[in-house]
Amino acid sequence: MRIRLTAYVLGTVAVLVWILTAVLRLETHPRGGESPVSVSPALDRQLRGVRMNVFKGGRLGWDVWAEEAVADEAWDHVSLREVSLRSSFNEKESLESRAPEGRVDRPANVFGLVGGVLTVAQLDVAPEGAEQPRKPQIIEIVSDEMTAHDNTDKATFSGHVVAKTVEYLIKSETLDANYDPKTHEVIGFTARGGVRVIDREDAATWAEGQEGVYSKRLGEMLLTGSPKIHQGEKVSSGDRVKIIVKEKKMLVLGSEQTPVRAFIPEKDVRE
Repeated sequence: MRIRLTAYVLGTVAVLVWILTAVLRLETHPRGGESPVSVSPALDRQLRGVRMNVFKGGRLGWDVWAEEAVADEAWDHVSLREVSLRSSFNEKESLESRAPEGRVDRPANVFGLVGGVLTVAQLDVAPEGAEQPRKPQIIEIVSDEMTAHDNTDKATFSGHVVAKTVEYLIKSETLDANYDPKTHEVIGFTARGGVRVIDREDAATWAEGQEGVYSKRLGEMLLTGSPKIHQGEKVSSGDRVKIIVKEKKMLVLGSEQTPVRAFIPEKDVRE
């Protein structure tokens, strides 16, 4: 009876460890070394030099490195320090982030970075039909937080978000990087809350709205929510503002309910 009980307990532990590592694989790596060494997180709730693969069985695959990991007894909630991550969506597209702190919530399938996040996104932003080959565009994103959910098709950046592309500077309260769950191809992004799109070559030219949706397929960004275009002191408003990224054009579009209106300073009218 004792032998059977011992075998049952050991079998149960083995199954629990297998389930844990299938969802959140943890490995330690020696300082300066490239080959990680597997560890048993159930035996140690505080680890240094940790490598994790989160959402291994889900839609996202984040390869995470941290100088320190502290967890609860079941390793359901993990706090991280000095964190870096990488997620490759495909051969051309990837996200790399760094932050002083991070967290993993296994029951909720959530991974996040906090405390000033610097993200470098390599995206193939060429619209369909564009001439190939074309180099992927590098987008630098600065935010207070970054959160990824295993059950959604996006990574969310929030808090004083500033995204820098070659053409524009995009400011907003949040920014969602949206991708195709099957191919992991980034299909666009959505910025929300006080969105500003500033021409990096001409800071006096910029557009604003409450929401901006970029479509990779179209190569365009559409601003809604009382959108306006500013060109120095000239201000134009309408129902939508369309930004054609490749051509660096900003257009105001009207509707029957919200026609296009323009404010032109008196001095410009006289001229």
